[in-house]
Amino acid sequence: MILEAMAWAVPVAASAVCAVPEMLDFGRAGFVVEPVSVSGWREQLAKILADPAALPSVGRRGFERMQQHYTVAAMADAYLDAIDAVL
Repeated sequence: MILEAMAWAVPVAASAVCAVPEMLDFGRAGFVVEPVSVSGWREQLAKILADPAALPSVGRRGFERMQQHYTVAAMADAYLDAIDAVL
């Protein structure tokens, strides 16, 4: 659901688990919730609600990151680069 939201330039807030921080460019392309707890979510949501004017730019940065790193073409290029590095 994270990439789908990014594809529509919808600002994303997600728990800092697995690859989520990297997907969201460590907070530059979305909101990374840390610590992963009720209090962590409460604090992050309070920050988001305190500055709703920032949401369009966060969504735009998420969209740009998705276009650069997570389209089929971008993923294929990354695989080819990895294969070339091994060969």
